[in-house]
Amino acid sequence: MRVIGLIGLVWGVAATLLGVAGGVAMLVAHEWLASVAREMFSQQYLQALENADFRRTGAVVLWIQAGIALVLFVGSAQLLRLRPIGWRLMMTYAVLAIAWAVVDRFVLDTRVYERYRQSLNLQSRERPAPRLLPGYLFPLLVSYFLTRPKIAELYGQDWFVRED
Repeated sequence: MRVIGLIGLVWGVAATLLGVAGGVAMLVAHEWLASVAREMFSQQYLQALENADFRRTGAVVLWIQAGIALVLFVGSAQLLRLRPIGWRLMMTYAVLAIAWAVVDRFVLDTRVYERYRQSLNLQSRERPAPRLLPGYLFPLLVSYFLTRPKIAELYGQDWFVRED
């Protein structure tokens, strides 16, 4: 549980800070964001940053991800302290992260992002599998290990442990 807790702490704080800062930059400092990331973004994306709806959508997406990361951070801290709330928060994180991955892939990508790709002439971006793997794998590992009977019992989740 220490490994999961430590990974969660590092990942949670980094993703929370980057998500909040990125969302703010999308709304109030998009010129600065475009100038800093000129090497990373395509010319079409830099032009899309001039669209207020595109920036608002990007900020909301980043803040939702930051909220999920905040649950991960707090849950990890409490998990390391062996508090029952840590178990519940980490399970909440796992459910939220998996649900968000499904929503991102099957709703946002096909509906919201597609609208921007068409109206702002953005190219469809293929997401490389190795980059996505930790985002899908970690919540699955968290849910697997936390639902082991001895671990659930350690965190006072007796209701979760089946009596066979």
